[in-house]
Amino acid sequence: MKNKIFKCTVRQMLHSILCIVALVGLCVALQGCKIENQEDKKVQDLDFTVLKDKEIPQDILDMIEGKKYEAFQFTKTSGPYTYLVVGYGKQNTSGYSIQVEDVYLGENSIYVKTALLGPKKDEAVSEVETFPYVVIKIEARDETVIFK
Repeated sequence: MKNKIFKCTVRQMLHSILCIVALVGLCVALQGCKIENQEDKKVQDLDFTVLKDKEIPQDILDMIEGKKYEAFQFTKTSGPYTYLVVGYGKQNTSGYSIQVEDVYLGENSIYVKTALLGPKKDEAVSEVETFPYVVIKIEARDETVIFK
């Protein structure tokens, strides 16, 4: 039995490779759009309060203390409230803050979007470790929380 060798031109090979790459890219793009649209469909804005340190329940402060060196997110429901907690880990200077950009109910989950803001260019900072975090209080909810 003789080995059959398939002969094709460089042009045919490039065409085949380009078709495969295009199909894979199309599949990835369509899947990404599908997931993004499902996750981001806002049903309703949720009322929330950003708590000051003195307003944060002690058990939540204790949990933050144990996690503060690394970035973290967690939720805790206690009585009539659910607390949404986001920490950005150790920062090497002062001047950091956290902006709560959005808290909303999606079709199946609650979404929390925050951003770490660094010191302003002209701001005087101290060379001291800081551990920025934010505690957001909402009415008690059962939905899964997704942090963005």
